[in-house]
Amino acid sequence: MTDDGHPDITLHFEMGCTLADFHRLLPAVAAIRYNAALNRFIHEEDDRCWSVQLGTPRERPIAALRLPVVDVVMEFRGYARQDVDAVVERFLAHFRRGGG
Repeated sequence: MTDDGHPDITLHFEMGCTLADFHRLLPAVAAIRYNAALNRFIHEEDDRCWSVQLGTPRERPIAALRLPVVDVVMEFRGYARQDVDAVVERFLAHFRRGGG
């Protein structure tokens, strides 16, 4: 738990993205820096921060297709739950892929 009384929050996703996708799309979500040694994107503001950690990329075969897949962990420190929800909503809006 942080000093401001907000518990740390960790969320797990499986996403159809590549590292290149994250580098291209994540700056639209927030000002972010990339730590290559940790394979982690970090956003800091005042006394709180959130980060995106990427797992090892892999492919998911669907018939003749090979789709990129990566496990994603988002960690929030110092955020109220409604603020976490707002960040995640913005994040997913930029990464969501639709078809049809």
